[in-house]
Amino acid sequence: MKRAVHIEKPYRFDQAILSLKKEPLLDADLQQRRVRLPFLYGEDKHIITIEQTSEADDTVSFSIDGPEEKNANDAAVRFASEVLDFNTSFATMHTHFTNSDLAELFQTYQGTPLVRDVNAYYCLMKTLIHQQLNVAFARTLTERFIRLCGEQKDGVWFMPDIERVASFSYESLREQQFSMRKAEYVIDLSREIVNGTLNLEKVATLPDEEVVQELTAYRGVGVWTARSFLLFGLGRADLFPSADVGLQKALHPLLGADVRPTTQELEQRSPAWAPYRSYASVYLWKSIENS
Repeated sequence: MKRAVHIEKPYRFDQAILSLKKEPLLDADLQQRRVRLPFLYGEDKHIITIEQTSEADDTVSFSIDGPEEKNANDAAVRFASEVLDFNTSFATMHTHFTNSDLAELFQTYQGTPLVRDVNAYYCLMKTLIHQQLNVAFARTLTERFIRLCGEQKDGVWFMPDIERVASFSYESLREQQFSMRKAEYVIDLSREIVNGTLNLEKVATLPDEEVVQELTAYRGVGVWTARSFLLFGLGRADLFPSADVGLQKALHPLLGADVRPTTQELEQRSPAWAPYRSYASVYLWKSIENS
């Protein structure tokens, strides 16, 4: 069943597609302005097609093609809206930064959404895989993980099933060039979720710092992993990891400082960017992607 959705401008669907194209095996087509997302509703696997249909002076319009049953279709529209960040008022955000020291940054990336991973478990596993690896090899390992533990349907890959990952031996991931430690992190944490020790649905309801505290109690999950999960797994809008070297590097020319800003300086500055600090983080990272 197709549904029409109308989003207030500015909204950059092209930037959403480019973000999704970085993900291994996701179907995102910039030329067709279309994405196909894997969606679980109970035990049923559905493919949702989101396509930009038109653009007017004030709105961008989309069709969302999902399950025929109404409750499933409603859930699919909510899911697509969360992943693609349809519910954020980018006009309000832009006004917030108009007279700030990040005005130029927010003008450049105006309307760029914070795209979430397709589910929280996959985000957590992907973030564990990416720890201390260069981007290219991290993406290679992530693709191998999806192919090994996920399922393909009509050309769309569904992300790894928790129970399936938990049933694997460490050696099954070692054969995919995972280090022994990384294989242990991925499989052991999946087992904690399966046995109910770690409940990601409950974690998703906690305040930011409690999420960090809860996740970092598990082996292999550091603060960086927990904050990445908050950002790309839960879509929390107001995070700014001041100790991140990339953010410090990106902010250096924008702030007109002689030297790169310190963690303490950014902790003092960043409250002025609330409640949109996650967007500041993402836009700053984008600004140095090719440097």
